[in-house]
Amino acid sequence: MGSVYGGNVVISDHCADSRWQFCEGKIIHSNLLLYLVITNMKSIMKFLLLVLFAGCCCTAQHRLYVSGNSCKPYYSEEMNDCTISVFRNDTLLKSSGFPFIYLEGLPQGDYKVVYQTAFGKQSSEYFKLDEDDSDLPTFYDFCADTPPQNKVDLIKAEGLFLDLMTDGEEVVVNYSYYGCFSEGERQIVITKKKGRYYAMYKGKKRRIKKRRENALKDFEVELRCLELPGNIFCTSGSETTISYQGQKITDRGVICYGWHGFSNLLDALHLKW
Repeated sequence: MGSVYGGNVVISDHCADSRWQFCEGKIIHSNLLLYLVITNMKSIMKFLLLVLFAGCCCTAQHRLYVSGNSCKPYYSEEMNDCTISVFRNDTLLKSSGFPFIYLEGLPQGDYKVVYQTAFGKQSSEYFKLDEDDSDLPTFYDFCADTPPQNKVDLIKAEGLFLDLMTDGEEVVVNYSYYGCFSEGERQIVITKKKGRYYAMYKGKKRRIKKRRENALKDFEVELRCLELPGNIFCTSGSETTISYQGQKITDRGVICYGWHGFSNLLDALHLKW
Protein backbone atom coordinates (compact mmCIF):
# COMPACT_ATOMS: atom_id res chain seq x y z
CA MET A 1 0.00 0.00 0.00
CA GLY A 2 1.41 3.38 -0.88
CA SER A 3 1.89 6.29 1.57
CA VAL A 4 3.16 9.84 1.36
CA TYR A 5 5.85 11.04 3.70
CA GLY A 6 8.16 13.99 3.40
CA GLY A 7 7.17 14.45 -0.18
CA ASN A 8 8.66 11.10 -1.29
CA VAL A 9 6.44 8.38 -2.74
CA VAL A 10 7.07 4.80 -1.55
CA ILE A 11 5.72 2.08 -3.80
CA SER A 12 4.66 -1.24 -2.29
CA ASP A 13 5.88 -4.52 -3.75
CA HIS A 14 2.61 -5.43 -5.39
CA CYS A 15 3.10 -2.58 -7.81
CA ALA A 16 6.36 -4.00 -9.00
CA ASP A 17 4.62 -6.39 -11.35
CA SER A 18 2.96 -5.70 -14.68
CA ARG A 19 0.54 -3.32 -13.03
CA TRP A 20 3.33 -0.85 -12.19
CA GLN A 21 2.53 1.49 -15.01
CA PHE A 22 -1.07 1.73 -13.83
CA CYS A 23 -0.06 2.37 -10.20
CA GLU A 24 2.57 4.88 -11.25
CA GLY A 25 0.09 6.76 -13.40
CA LYS A 26 -2.44 6.87 -10.57
CA ILE A 27 0.08 8.21 -8.06
CA ILE A 28 1.43 10.83 -10.44
CA HIS A 29 -2.12 11.95 -11.35
CA SER A 30 -3.14 12.29 -7.67
CA ASN A 31 -0.11 14.34 -6.76
CA LEU A 32 -0.51 16.53 -9.80
CA LEU A 33 -4.10 17.28 -8.84
CA LEU A 34 -3.06 18.04 -5.25
CA TYR A 35 -0.32 20.34 -6.48
CA LEU A 36 -2.71 22.23 -8.76
CA VAL A 37 -5.25 22.69 -5.95
CA ILE A 38 -2.61 23.99 -3.51
CA THR A 39 -0.96 26.38 -5.96
CA ASN A 40 -4.30 27.79 -7.12
CA MET A 41 -5.98 27.95 -3.71
CA LYS A 42 -6.19 31.76 -3.72
CA SER A 43 -7.89 31.83 -7.11
CA ILE A 44 -10.33 29.13 -6.06
CA MET A 45 -11.21 30.98 -2.87
CA LYS A 46 -11.77 34.20 -4.81
CA PHE A 47 -14.06 32.36 -7.21
CA LEU A 48 -16.08 30.79 -4.39
CA LEU A 49 -16.43 34.15 -2.61
CA LEU A 50 -17.54 35.78 -5.85
CA VAL A 51 -20.21 33.11 -6.39
CA LEU A 52 -21.38 33.46 -2.78
CA PHE A 53 -21.51 37.27 -3.00
CA ALA A 54 -23.39 37.18 -6.31
CA GLY A 55 -25.89 34.73 -4.88
CA CYS A 56 -26.54 36.93 -1.86
CA CYS A 57 -26.85 40.13 -3.83
CA CYS A 58 -29.00 38.75 -6.61
CA THR A 59 -31.79 37.59 -4.31
CA ALA A 60 -34.75 39.80 -3.45
CA GLN A 61 -33.56 42.83 -5.39
CA HIS A 62 -36.58 45.10 -5.72
CA ARG A 63 -37.44 48.06 -7.94
CA LEU A 64 -39.64 50.75 -6.46
CA TYR A 65 -41.52 53.50 -8.29
CA VAL A 66 -43.04 56.31 -6.20
CA SER A 67 -45.03 58.98 -8.00
CA GLY A 68 -47.37 61.82 -7.17
CA ASN A 69 -50.30 61.98 -9.53
CA SER A 70 -52.86 64.61 -10.39
CA CYS A 71 -56.22 63.44 -9.05
CA LYS A 72 -58.20 66.44 -10.28
CA PRO A 73 -60.17 66.41 -13.52
CA TYR A 74 -58.31 69.53 -14.63
CA TYR A 75 -54.70 70.73 -14.61
CA SER A 76 -53.40 71.95 -11.27
CA GLU A 77 -50.05 73.55 -10.55
CA GLU A 78 -49.75 71.85 -7.15
CA MET A 79 -48.07 68.97 -8.96
CA ASN A 80 -44.95 71.12 -9.24
CA ASP A 81 -44.72 71.73 -5.49
CA CYS A 82 -44.54 68.15 -4.24
CA THR A 83 -41.52 66.58 -2.50
CA ILE A 84 -41.03 62.88 -1.75
CA SER A 85 -38.80 60.95 0.69
CA VAL A 86 -38.36 57.17 0.85
CA PHE A 87 -37.26 55.45 4.07
CA ARG A 88 -36.17 51.90 4.92
CA ASN A 89 -36.42 51.05 8.60
CA ASP A 90 -36.66 54.80 9.30
CA THR A 91 -33.40 55.46 7.43
CA LEU A 92 -33.67 57.97 4.58
CA LEU A 93 -32.81 56.43 1.21
CA LYS A 94 -33.66 59.24 -1.17
CA SER A 95 -35.50 62.56 -1.41
CA SER A 96 -36.74 64.39 -4.46
CA GLY A 97 -38.13 67.84 -5.12
CA PHE A 98 -40.21 66.41 -7.95
CA PRO A 99 -43.25 64.13 -7.73
CA PHE A 100 -41.31 61.03 -8.83
CA ILE A 101 -38.67 58.67 -7.37
CA TYR A 102 -37.21 55.47 -8.79
CA LEU A 103 -35.06 53.11 -6.70
CA GLU A 104 -33.58 49.75 -7.64
CA GLY A 105 -31.52 47.06 -5.93
CA LEU A 106 -33.60 47.28 -2.75
CA PRO A 107 -33.51 44.35 -0.31
CA GLN A 108 -36.67 42.99 1.24
CA GLY A 109 -37.84 44.78 4.36
CA ASP A 110 -40.05 47.55 5.72
CA TYR A 111 -40.34 50.86 3.87
CA LYS A 112 -42.39 54.04 4.01
CA VAL A 113 -42.96 57.09 1.87
CA VAL A 114 -43.32 60.62 3.24
CA TYR A 115 -44.51 63.29 0.85
CA GLN A 116 -45.00 67.02 1.23
CA THR A 117 -47.72 68.85 -0.68
CA ALA A 118 -49.38 72.24 -0.49
CA PHE A 119 -51.63 70.70 2.17
CA GLY A 120 -48.78 69.84 4.54
CA LYS A 121 -46.69 66.80 5.33
CA GLN A 122 -48.45 63.49 4.94
CA SER A 123 -46.88 60.17 5.85
CA SER A 124 -47.92 56.93 4.27
CA GLU A 125 -48.29 53.74 6.17
CA TYR A 126 -45.35 51.37 6.24
CA PHE A 127 -45.27 48.79 3.48
CA LYS A 128 -43.17 45.68 3.01
CA LEU A 129 -41.15 44.47 0.04
CA ASP A 130 -41.22 40.67 0.04
CA GLU A 131 -38.80 38.26 -1.56
CA ASP A 132 -41.58 36.41 -3.37
CA ASP A 133 -42.46 39.36 -5.63
CA SER A 134 -38.93 40.64 -6.24
CA ASP A 135 -39.21 39.97 -9.99
CA LEU A 136 -41.98 42.55 -10.37
CA PRO A 137 -41.55 46.31 -9.78
CA THR A 138 -43.48 47.82 -6.90
CA PHE A 139 -45.53 50.97 -7.53
CA TYR A 140 -46.65 53.47 -4.89
CA ASP A 141 -48.92 56.27 -6.11
CA PHE A 142 -50.53 59.15 -4.25
CA CYS A 143 -52.47 62.32 -5.01
CA ALA A 144 -50.14 65.30 -5.11
CA ASP A 145 -52.80 67.96 -5.68
CA THR A 146 -55.56 67.05 -3.20
CA PRO A 147 -55.75 67.04 0.61
CA PRO A 148 -55.92 63.75 2.53
CA GLN A 149 -59.36 62.19 2.66
CA ASN A 150 -59.58 62.20 6.46
CA LYS A 151 -59.27 65.99 6.47
CA VAL A 152 -61.81 66.31 3.69
CA ASP A 153 -64.36 64.18 5.56
CA LEU A 154 -63.88 66.19 8.76
CA ILE A 155 -64.33 69.54 7.03
CA LYS A 156 -67.42 68.42 5.14
CA ALA A 157 -68.91 67.11 8.39
CA GLU A 158 -68.46 70.58 9.93
CA GLY A 159 -70.33 72.12 6.99
CA LEU A 160 -69.11 74.04 3.96
CA PHE A 161 -70.26 77.61 3.35
CA LEU A 162 -71.47 76.47 -0.07
CA ASP A 163 -73.62 73.76 1.54
CA LEU A 164 -74.95 76.00 4.32
CA MET A 165 -76.02 78.87 2.07
CA THR A 166 -79.67 79.10 1.08
CA ASP A 167 -81.45 80.76 -1.83
CA GLY A 168 -80.73 84.48 -2.00
CA GLU A 169 -77.55 84.31 0.13
CA GLU A 170 -73.99 84.96 -1.04
CA VAL A 171 -70.60 83.36 -0.63
CA VAL A 172 -67.83 85.74 -1.68
CA VAL A 173 -64.38 84.68 -2.90
CA ASN A 174 -61.72 87.41 -2.91
CA TYR A 175 -58.24 87.00 -4.31
CA SER A 176 -55.42 89.56 -4.30
CA TYR A 177 -51.82 89.25 -5.42
CA TYR A 178 -48.67 91.34 -5.46
CA GLY A 179 -45.18 91.07 -6.91
CA CYS A 180 -42.25 93.05 -8.20
CA PHE A 181 -43.96 94.15 -11.40
CA SER A 182 -47.68 93.66 -10.91
CA GLU A 183 -50.49 93.52 -8.42
CA GLY A 184 -54.25 93.17 -8.57
CA GLU A 185 -57.35 91.51 -7.23
CA ARG A 186 -60.27 89.42 -8.39
CA GLN A 187 -63.66 88.56 -6.91
CA ILE A 188 -66.27 85.88 -7.51
CA VAL A 189 -69.69 86.21 -5.86
CA ILE A 190 -71.58 82.92 -5.58
CA THR A 191 -75.36 83.00 -5.20
CA LYS A 192 -77.99 80.31 -5.00
CA LYS A 193 -81.42 80.08 -6.57
CA LYS A 194 -83.70 77.04 -6.56
CA GLY A 195 -80.78 74.86 -5.52
CA ARG A 196 -78.52 75.98 -8.37
CA TYR A 197 -75.32 77.98 -8.03
CA TYR A 198 -74.56 81.17 -9.96
CA ALA A 199 -71.27 83.03 -10.28
CA MET A 200 -70.92 86.81 -10.69
CA TYR A 201 -67.49 87.54 -12.18
CA LYS A 202 -66.29 90.70 -13.92
CA GLY A 203 -69.83 92.04 -14.02
CA LYS A 204 -71.28 88.97 -15.70
CA LYS A 205 -73.54 86.42 -14.05
CA ARG A 206 -73.59 82.83 -15.22
CA ARG A 207 -75.05 79.59 -13.96
CA ILE A 208 -72.55 77.00 -12.79
CA LYS A 209 -73.10 73.68 -14.48
CA LYS A 210 -73.81 70.70 -12.27
CA ARG A 211 -70.61 68.91 -13.26
CA ARG A 212 -68.57 71.94 -12.14
CA GLU A 213 -70.19 72.38 -8.73
CA ASN A 214 -67.76 69.90 -7.23
CA ALA A 215 -64.83 72.08 -8.30
CA LEU A 216 -66.41 74.98 -6.44
CA LYS A 217 -66.73 72.93 -3.25
CA ASP A 218 -63.24 71.46 -3.68
CA PHE A 219 -61.90 75.01 -3.67
CA GLU A 220 -63.43 75.69 -0.24
CA VAL A 221 -62.27 72.33 1.14
CA GLU A 222 -58.70 72.93 -0.01
CA LEU A 223 -58.65 76.46 1.39
CA ARG A 224 -59.61 75.03 4.79
CA CYS A 225 -57.01 72.26 4.55
CA LEU A 226 -54.01 74.42 3.75
CA GLU A 227 -50.94 74.46 5.97
CA LEU A 228 -48.29 77.16 5.92
CA PRO A 229 -45.35 76.27 3.62
CA GLY A 230 -42.76 77.46 6.17
CA ASN A 231 -39.90 79.90 5.69
CA ILE A 232 -39.75 80.24 1.92
CA PHE A 233 -38.29 83.30 0.26
CA CYS A 234 -40.47 84.63 -2.51
CA THR A 235 -40.87 88.06 -4.06
CA SER A 236 -44.57 87.58 -4.73
CA GLY A 237 -47.51 86.78 -2.52
CA SER A 238 -51.26 86.36 -2.48
CA GLU A 239 -54.28 86.33 -0.22
CA THR A 240 -57.36 84.20 -0.78
CA THR A 241 -60.52 84.62 1.28
CA ILE A 242 -63.92 82.95 1.25
CA SER A 243 -66.63 84.53 3.41
CA TYR A 244 -70.23 83.80 4.35
CA GLN A 245 -72.55 85.43 6.91
CA GLY A 246 -69.69 87.18 8.70
CA GLN A 247 -67.50 84.06 8.77
CA LYS A 248 -64.22 84.16 6.90
CA ILE A 249 -61.41 81.76 5.98
CA THR A 250 -58.18 83.25 4.66
CA ASP A 251 -54.93 81.93 3.26
CA ARG A 252 -51.89 84.17 2.90
CA GLY A 253 -49.43 82.36 0.71
CA VAL A 254 -46.59 82.80 -1.71
CA ILE A 255 -47.17 82.52 -5.43
CA CYS A 256 -43.88 80.75 -6.18
CA TYR A 257 -44.82 77.82 -3.95
CA GLY A 258 -47.83 75.96 -2.73
CA TRP A 259 -51.51 76.28 -3.45
CA HIS A 260 -52.86 77.83 -6.65
CA GLY A 261 -56.50 77.37 -5.76
CA PHE A 262 -57.96 80.52 -7.28
CA SER A 263 -56.33 79.90 -10.66
CA ASN A 264 -57.54 76.29 -10.54
CA LEU A 265 -61.06 77.51 -9.74
CA LEU A 266 -61.13 79.85 -12.71
CA ASP A 267 -59.97 77.02 -14.99
CA ALA A 268 -62.53 74.59 -13.58
CA LEU A 269 -65.38 77.09 -14.05
CA HIS A 270 -64.10 78.10 -17.49
CA LEU A 271 -63.63 81.70 -16.37
CA LYS A 272 -60.88 83.80 -17.93
CA TRP A 273 -58.33 85.57 -15.80
